[in-house]
Amino acid sequence: MIASAKGHVATVNTLLDGGANIDLTNQSGLSAVAIATYNNRAEVVATLASRGANLDLVSRHGLTALMIAARKGHVAIVGVLLEGGADFNLVNREGRTALMMASREHNEGVVDLLSSYASAFDERRSLDQSISATPAATPNVTASSAVAPASDISCTIS
Repeated sequence: MIASAKGHVATVNTLLDGGANIDLTNQSGLSAVAIATYNNRAEVVATLASRGANLDLVSRHGLTALMIAARKGHVAIVGVLLEGGADFNLVNREGRTALMMASREHNEGVVDLLSSYASAFDERRSLDQSISATPAATPNVTASSAVAPASDISCTIS
């Protein structure tokens, strides 16, 4: 955790290579990702994200790393977290998203990034839904192959 706070990427990698728990939290429920985020250590956040850290861990105060970055105005870290798959729709205890927090703190760069990411996400989701709603190609079926011969059909009428 100290290596994350201080921005010591090599030490973080050494600890992880030695089997350290990447998602371990401190007494406040803050993970190495959240601590690096709070201290504006984008390179450490990127390293942890690339090594499989859970980017959506929630602290005891109800905050994720993305919410911390949004509140503090750390645009580069917001970008790293979003690219790493952090969920921008999560809400804190007051029902606020990272975007709402950034707006409340007047962090315009973060607001712009989160807004454009959300728009692009919505566009991708709409495209995915329209693709999945498109009927699949139907096999070439002829009347003779689709209907059983009358001799193969039996029924009983009561």
